[in-house]
Amino acid sequence: MPQKCVHLIIDSYVRFSLQNLIGSNTGHKIFIVKEKQYYDIQKNEVSDEILWKHINEAEVIFAHFLNEHIASFINNLDEPKKIVWFCWGQDLYDLGRFRNDFLLQKTRKAYYKTGLTNLNQLKNILQKALGRFNDFLPPNRSVLKAIQKAHVIVPVVQGDYDNLKAKYPIDAEVFNVNYVNNVFFKQPEVDSTQPRKNILVGNSASFTNNHIEAIDLLSNFSLNDLSVYIPLTYGKEKYAQLIKEYAFKKLHDQAQIIENRLPLDDYMSIFSNCRSVIMNHCRQQAMGNILLAFWFETTLFLNPKADHYKDLSQKGFKILNVSDFNPELELSNQEKKQNKDLLIKWFGPNYLQSQFNKLLQKIKDIDPN
Repeated sequence: MPQKCVHLIIDSYVRFSLQNLIGSNTGHKIFIVKEKQYYDIQKNEVSDEILWKHINEAEVIFAHFLNEHIASFINNLDEPKKIVWFCWGQDLYDLGRFRNDFLLQKTRKAYYKTGLTNLNQLKNILQKALGRFNDFLPPNRSVLKAIQKAHVIVPVVQGDYDNLKAKYPIDAEVFNVNYVNNVFFKQPEVDSTQPRKNILVGNSASFTNNHIEAIDLLSNFSLNDLSVYIPLTYGKEKYAQLIKEYAFKKLHDQAQIIENRLPLDDYMSIFSNCRSVIMNHCRQQAMGNILLAFWFETTLFLNPKADHYKDLSQKGFKILNVSDFNPELELSNQEKKQNKDLLIKWFGPNYLQSQFNKLLQKIKDIDPN
């Protein structure tokens, strides 16, 4: 008989990728947790009482992105449950012991500078400065308590789990299956006849994009009629404004700032016109965009400090170093095809569902007590 499972997830389109991952398996319920409001997968509101009814009846609780609101359900369970944490990245790297480990020099300087003129940012800086002591304060205290209850951790890449284990004492096992992607939920068409010349930089208005260093790198080249797209649709508002001004100063009219969330098709259209994608993160981040780059057969430049650079390279993907960027540098057609073939192998629905079924078998043997 299938186990009764409840999936708690933040409000994100990733819920549809999760639904695809579950596939034909029965006994699974997905609920969106948005602070004190709860919804089913179709965004119909669900009461606190109904959600708790499903949680209490479940044998397994899956936490997809472990923030303080999802953590509160795990920490307030009446009886032990099997707990599986799908760690996306930020929910891990906001913990105190990571501090500002992933900011490059110029970005770190900008981080502290903006904090002097922004009370909310100053609060974040003080919390970061506290380092491991910040983990005794909310929300980290609640999140860490929930992490200690996890039986299995499912990171986006193995390096996320290794980083956590190096910083914190945990007993949870690791299992690898990364379903955080848009490509196989709605497959965009690739027009191979269309000339592609533009550049996309970063994925959000978060400091860990290290935009300043990437923009400085681009400013060394004569980009002619190329457009540089910089998505700043979510993250820190003050940081988004800083990057917008810096990009116009250094790249002038070639900077194309994406400030508002776009329909998925519109974003795909921009992506499909890009020859190069630059992701200058020093930690695992932006995997959805990275997988899109492979789908569109785009030349991808990553920072080798990031764990997904190592993970994807080991899987055979051809990735270039950000420091080697040149607007004329491009993968061969054979390398692009190889990347797309590997995308289907490692992130296609058949592989992911096979892995998810293995995960379900693995947790059957867990004793929650």
